[in-house]
Amino acid sequence: MNILLLTNNILFEQDFIAQMNALGHEVLCSKKLLKDLQTKIDKREILKYFDSLIFSETVSDSDIKRIIPVNIYYIPLIIRKNNKELSEEERRAWSKYGVVGFFSNNSGLDDFREILTRNEKKNDLLEQSFKKKKNSLLKDLDISLSTQEKQLFTILEDLKGEFITREALCYELWGAAPTNSMASRLSGIVKNLRIKIDNAGFNKNCLVTSWGKGYRLKELTLQEVSITVPIKETETVES
Repeated sequence: MNILLLTNNILFEQDFIAQMNALGHEVLCSKKLLKDLQTKIDKREILKYFDSLIFSETVSDSDIKRIIPVNIYYIPLIIRKNNKELSEEERRAWSKYGVVGFFSNNSGLDDFREILTRNEKKNDLLEQSFKKKKNSLLKDLDISLSTQEKQLFTILEDLKGEFITREALCYELWGAAPTNSMASRLSGIVKNLRIKIDNAGFNKNCLVTSWGKGYRLKELTLQEVSITVPIKETETVES
């Protein structure tokens, strides 16, 4: 299995990497990729190379929840490494983000082997499940969308970036030719959806309005985040 281990401290992971290598797994440990995945830098081609993504305990929950939504479809197995054992409730909460495996400081080599083996068999099923999902990323994350906001998002998502006119949208949503009242309602739905996309941490400009063309939904991307890079690096060079 090819494993990507994302961490804030490469030296901290050396013992764990040695254990993964002992089990026959190849591990790329990276701090730079962790930073890149929190920006607009597109790393999907790199992510597709890996069978599993492990988040170190040095990575905060908030950073993980920013990274996963736009990358979950590119990695079939996501594992969270923690200092402590998680409760069933905590595991269920993480499962909503696609995290299906958990390591703790109490886990030994046998535990690592069994967890990876068990979840490796699920990889194909998980990947097929993600591809078949008709729900959008926003709905997967339990963002509170109204019925018509969900309808609008699904319509735009299914068009894969193509424009749809206001008239066509009115027919899709209400089954009738547009009226001034419908046009006003549609504008309100679009405005609310854009706000919720923004609140979910995505770039609200992914929902595009163009006079004469209508609306379209570009691929969702994370909002830009500012990352402070230390002046001095004392860690070993990453591969």
